[in-house]
Amino acid sequence: MNPAYKHLQDKLKLGEFTIVQWVGLILSVLTMILFGSVVCPNIGIHGKVSLVLSIYVGFICGGPIIASGYFEVNLLKLLSAILAWKRTPSRYRPGPGENFTGYVIEVDPQTQREERRSAMPPLDLARLWGS
Repeated sequence: MNPAYKHLQDKLKLGEFTIVQWVGLILSVLTMILFGSVVCPNIGIHGKVSLVLSIYVGFICGGPIIASGYFEVNLLKLLSAILAWKRTPSRYRPGPGENFTGYVIEVDPQTQREERRSAMPPLDLARLWGS
């Protein structure tokens, strides 16, 4: 058996990254360059603070996209599930609640059966068979 280079179910990869991860990586690098050159050029000691800030901002943008490929997580589905969960009414609403009745003590089912059996009249087999 010869090992296949690519299976049909596999995602298209260039190197170790999928296409979506490459786009995320390119966007994060562009964000780093844009933030470092336009938003905060040469802040701090000879621009070192600017460099650190631009790398941090670029990782915030591209980090989740790159990490999603390694953890097999679909970020759009995850974010939509989080938003749907936030929009649902919470379990604990303020106030005492609508129909609070407290605890209900129920009778043991075995005791109920025994009480019903004792309340039944005894079975007269002679009268049942007509002799």
